[in-house]
Amino acid sequence: MKIKNIGKGMLRTGLTAGLLLWVAFQLDMDHVISAVRGADHLLLFFAVIPYVISRLLGAYRLGIILRQDDLSLSLKENISLQWASMFYGMFLPGGLGADAYKLIRLRPLYPGKNPAAGLAKDLLADRLVGLAALISLAMAAGMPAFRQFPWVYGAVPAALILMLTAIYYAAKRWIPRLLGSLPLLLILSLAIQLCQVVSILLILAALGVHSDYFAHSLIFLLSSIAAMLPFSVGGVGIRELVFLQGAAFFAISPHESVAAGFTFDFIVTMVALTGSVAAMRSSE
Repeated sequence: MKIKNIGKGMLRTGLTAGLLLWVAFQLDMDHVISAVRGADHLLLFFAVIPYVISRLLGAYRLGIILRQDDLSLSLKENISLQWASMFYGMFLPGGLGADAYKLIRLRPLYPGKNPAAGLAKDLLADRLVGLAALISLAMAAGMPAFRQFPWVYGAVPAALILMLTAIYYAAKRWIPRLLGSLPLLLILSLAIQLCQVVSILLILAALGVHSDYFAHSLIFLLSSIAAMLPFSVGGVGIRELVFLQGAAFFAISPHESVAAGFTFDFIVTMVALTGSVAAMRSSE
């Protein structure tokens, strides 16, 4: 079993490196590096703030879900759990490391008879409501990005209504205790993703990009969805690939686009590394 897990880890690490190399070979990396080096450092600092706020909101959202199972954490415990899980999430794909850590950490505190199943359902609900917000914002950003197609303005609202209806009935069928909190969870999820969109827009502004914001926002949201797939370590490589292909599709500068993706991943990694303190304290 350990050999199999090591093999999977090596495969994902190799895939991550391969994706990054492939993206690098498609670009003039001197141009990308020059764009990052010439970025406005003050704007980059401000870009960190909405990202950190998004993680705090994420901790609050999970706390609401857990309270429906009579598992209440203090604000300090909730933030500690979120930051430690970010640290562990760097080592496994698609956020699986973060969720695995949360399950292990919360299992002794779970009041139900089957803590593993109950927590797995809670963590899945947390991920799905976040994914719903990502898809919703991606569709909204896609409307002006694809304004040359008039049918988009009817198709997107219809798709959003269908998705929200599906979420309601899925919650009613499998997690009825969350129905009362569902509107708040969706609002929080939208706020989380909007904070991260603000972060990427500040990064773009720091890089000197002041146009095509809807296209860049759509590319970023699609990259966030792709980063959830369990193919690379921490979503690195996949995000840059989506930025590269998205830039080609919308005929915008691939160098600034990929530079923005790299910079966002760097911010994510730096913030996650601060979670090592919470991780060490929790293991004491």
